[in-house]
Amino acid sequence: MYTGTLINDLMAAVERAEQAVQQKLMFKETERDQIFDAQTFQQTDRILAGAA
Repeated sequence: MYTGTLINDLMAAVERAEQAVQQKLMFKETERDQIFDAQTFQQTDRILAGAA
């Protein structure tokens, strides 16, 4: 039965989809930062290894 809430239901679905995308993007940025930090540490460690 049609309850007259189709537009509200669609808007809520879009908002949920946008939130899901934002969460995935934040996770990927965090993951990327962790990888970058690990690579930077390894490069610094190699550079300083010859100084000892």
